Amino acid sequence: MVQTFIFILILLTMFSMFNAVQFQKRATTFQECSSQLDSLTVTIQPDPLTTNQLDPGLFNISGSLSKNTIDNKILLVVAFGNLTGENLLVTPNAVIACDENINPPCPINSGVQFHMEQVLFPVPTDLTSISSYVIIISMGVLVNNSLDVYSCAYANFTF
Repeated sequence: MVQTFIFILILLTMFSMFNAVQFQKRATTFQECSSQLDSLTVTIQPDPLTTNQLDPGLFNISGSLSKNTIDNKILLVVAFGNLTGENLLVTPNAVIACDENINPPCPINSGVQFHMEQVLFPVPTDLTSISSYVIIISMGVLVNNSLDVYSCAYANFTF
């Protein structure tokens, strides 16, 4: 009788552990886009991003650029796309990356570490209907309606 009770107790413990594994939090890992571009360190909240949330996604971005920036000309762009990054889910969001009134101040000098905290970007509302997508975050200068990218990071999401 005692052996049966111990066996059932062990069995129930194992089932509860196996069931809890799916709820284990996995942090989103951003990777560098290319070895020719500077990399960015990115964290997001909530992690992973969710749709139907009242607040936009909160991005904390840091890094170091190998090029000097021009005052108020460098942009931070966040894009949501399919896994190849070729088809965008929504129009990319862009903000001025540095300003005298925000952190980091302009210009961002070459080799100097910068931090952009609590940058808010809207999350596409149809992310739940997509089984996989990518978030691409890049910094660069707009030249002839095209972004000359200085740094970039991306993260894949597959459900």
